[in-house]
Amino acid sequence: MAKYEVCSNCQGEGKVVNPALSVWTESDRAENPEGFENMMRGDYDQPCGECKGLRVVTQEQEQEWGQKQEDHRTFLMESGIYPGSPDFY
Repeated sequence: MAKYEVCSNCQGEGKVVNPALSVWTESDRAENPEGFENMMRGDYDQPCGECKGLRVVTQEQEQEWGQKQEDHRTFLMESGIYPGSPDFY
C-alpha cells in the first residue's frame, strides 16, 4: 500500500493561486487594489496541479513533482530566463 504525504505544492489546501496571477508588485497592488484583494480571497484559485485537489500525494508522486520542478528551474537557468527578466512568467 502506498504511503501518502501532504502535497508540498499546495501545502494540503488542494488549490493554488493561478500561476499567471501569483506575483504582485507594489505598483500592481496600487494600480489594482481590488484585484489583489480578490486574489488574496481566493477568487483566482485553481486545483493544485500536483495533487489534483486531493491534498495528498504518494511519496512517488512527490518525488516526481520535485524532479519536474528541478528540471524546469534548470531549463529556465540554461535559457537565461530568471525572475526579473522580461521572459520570466
